[in-house]
Amino acid sequence: MRAYELYEDTPRKPQITLRHLNRLKHIRRRNKIEHERKRALLPVMYSGERLQQMEELENDISDQIDAAKIEQKEKDHIRDMALNAIRKGEG
Repeated sequence: MRAYELYEDTPRKPQITLRHLNRLKHIRRRNKIEHERKRALLPVMYSGERLQQMEELENDISDQIDAAKIEQKEKDHIRDMALNAIRKGEG
């Protein structure tokens, strides 16, 4: 027990020390190394057919996103044409 703990009525918050910071750095470094090792194994785990399926799925998703953007542009164009026709009819 420390001397100041005997004389204080309120409990003190634990202080972050250099030891704690150093420990956190080591944990972060270990996690980063582990992540890099797992990342290096991904091509091995998903090689061949599985990798090709994933690439095809990504391509399909991007094609669908592009098609949705085109559809939205067409809808916006039709809406703009309708608004212009209404404005011409009012004027």
